[in-house]
Amino acid sequence: MAEAKAAVAAVDAATVTPKETVKESKVRADVPVATPMTEPELQRLRKMNLWLALAFGVQAIAVVLFGGSKAVPVIVNYLAPDQLASEINGHQVLGVASRHIADLRLTVVAAGFLVLFGLASLALATIGRAHYEARLRRGSNVGRWLVFGLGGGGMIVALALESGIYSIATLLILFVSMLMCGALEPLAEKFKATETKNPVLAHAMCAAALVAGLVPWVVFAIGVVGAMAWNGKIPGSLYFMYGTTLVLLLCWLMGTHFRVTKRGKWTDTLYAEKMYMFLTLASATVLAWQIFAGAV
Repeated sequence: MAEAKAAVAAVDAATVTPKETVKESKVRADVPVATPMTEPELQRLRKMNLWLALAFGVQAIAVVLFGGSKAVPVIVNYLAPDQLASEINGHQVLGVASRHIADLRLTVVAAGFLVLFGLASLALATIGRAHYEARLRRGSNVGRWLVFGLGGGGMIVALALESGIYSIATLLILFVSMLMCGALEPLAEKFKATETKNPVLAHAMCAAALVAGLVPWVVFAIGVVGAMAWNGKIPGSLYFMYGTTLVLLLCWLMGTHFRVTKRGKWTDTLYAEKMYMFLTLASATVLAWQIFAGAV
């Protein structure tokens, strides 16, 4: 009788153990794989962030000191009674009124997004270094995407002002759109790292980030079409700003796609981080000096 019970227990153990092993392997697969990074590599990243902060800071100062004084208005649109139309129609008619609230120097706006990028890079190398390096070891970097969202939002606002978009409400929407683009990308990386069979959420986050990032370009395209349709005038320099900024933004998005889908060198967190640094510097520098040239 004892031998029979021992045989049954042995059969039960053989039956349960594989299931438990499979379950444990699934749990381990859900944990993001750490990216090995040596201390010298992290030190080089710290120095690169410090050099980035310095480069952005020097450019911001130069753009303001040596740039022109060209300024654009910032307005608020709101509903107000149209007295003339109300008298003609015999009842109150509402129209759109505008109030001028400020004038912004374009070079100051350019210096603004350079300062945003610079302060963020400085923070990643100093007070936020521990969190930054911990996230890199886990294969993601929320800080870099926050930099992209804030600084990219400033760049889009500068382009909007150059395009004749002066409503503060529209400028705020465009800024938040780019901020959302930067905020959604780390979620895409996280879902890709934790999903083993169904990467739907990762692709959904990438698609949402892409839509958020392209919203400002739809607004700019509407302005270009309107100018073409109703004898407007868009300077050639503005087309050049659109082209270079859009190409560099698409490089960001393409790199992110390669990162999420784990293609080529983009699987290496260190390589991806260096490329993001380069794209950040290139995007901000090219647009800032184009604005500088137009404002002189």
